[in-house]
Amino acid sequence: MGIPSCQNLLFHDSLKSPVSDDTYYHGLELLQIIISFLAFPLKTRSLIDAASYREMDTWITEVRNEMGSSEEAYAGVIERVVELTEPSPNAQPSKEMYLLGESHILPLCWKNVNVERQGYTLIPRLVMGLKAFYFKPGFSRREAVILRRHMAKIPEGASVIVVAGEIDCRPYTGILAAVEKGKYRDIHQGVATTAFNFVEGLAAWMDGSLGLTRPGKVIIHPVRPPTKRSSLQERDLIQELNVTIDKMVRDREVPGLRFLDLLPTLSKDGFLLEQFHSGDEVHLNSEYVPLLQDSIERTFRQ
Repeated sequence: MGIPSCQNLLFHDSLKSPVSDDTYYHGLELLQIIISFLAFPLKTRSLIDAASYREMDTWITEVRNEMGSSEEAYAGVIERVVELTEPSPNAQPSKEMYLLGESHILPLCWKNVNVERQGYTLIPRLVMGLKAFYFKPGFSRREAVILRRHMAKIPEGASVIVVAGEIDCRPYTGILAAVEKGKYRDIHQGVATTAFNFVEGLAAWMDGSLGLTRPGKVIIHPVRPPTKRSSLQERDLIQELNVTIDKMVRDREVPGLRFLDLLPTLSKDGFLLEQFHSGDEVHLNSEYVPLLQDSIERTFRQ
């Protein structure tokens, strides 16, 4: 298999590139590993054995020297990661559960969970920069177009975990920025509008109104609790958005659409994110996967 261009990898969903979904998303997982290695080198080294690290380091240098480009070296290393992470032929078969969302899905990529005695592999469908607001039917921003393409590729009847909303709560973007520009009279109206667009967009996907393949279950992952770095405005905004989305989902009563009961397990005080679950003060780390599994199990029983 030849080395795909870095441009094709980065814009896989907006260009007709020859790169497979598996190659693209394994590359994103590699990026997560690299970032984690910079912050937690000893912990991350346990993900790949020492021999593989030495081999990969030598191989990256060889590709860079041969191709004369760090981009080509990165693209090539993605293919090497795919080779190193090929599943064992004796692995137990599992169904697929899809992760649809922004960068907060990365700690969950390709992880396995067991729900109702059935194994699932979490298959990522990433939309960088995705906001909850962009789920509004007919929205035409680049992220919304990529989102709908991902929706169309998810198989009929599949289970999907949707992760969005954190970017809507960041300062200088999303709801706070819209209030400052006068698009909403206050934060409460901004939260209500964002939550409405989000929930109605998912409901339209599930009832077939979007003309796309329909998922069987859609589970909304809450915006992770505020971190110590979050401003007071962000903290209040995250809490209000989660509460509003949860209430709208309950009131809407769309069959198969649920809000994940996960927040109480991620914070000691019911407000700030427990430090143990923090990866980089913005994203969660993969240590919370067992908590996610338990929460999905409870949600499936509803």
